[in-house]
Amino acid sequence: MAKRMAAALLVVVLLATSCGEDEDQLEQFQSMIDVGFSCNSLFDVRNEMSGDDPSLAEPLNDALRLIGCFSSTSERTD
Repeated sequence: MAKRMAAALLVVVLLATSCGEDEDQLEQFQSMIDVGFSCNSLFDVRNEMSGDDPSLAEPLNDALRLIGCFSSTSERTD
């Protein structure tokens, strides 16, 4: 529960400080992958980011698939 709340807080901070450019958001998303966010948390972030910019959906989905996150209930395989 605490990990999920920390992830949600990080999402809020990152989205609030984002310049709104796709590359910045993709880099932020990759950072979340690198620090070990769960599939569930990453899907929450993906939904937030792609809701603001639908063009981000495909690259975010590609990044999720690379680590075995095919759904929010998946377990990472990387």
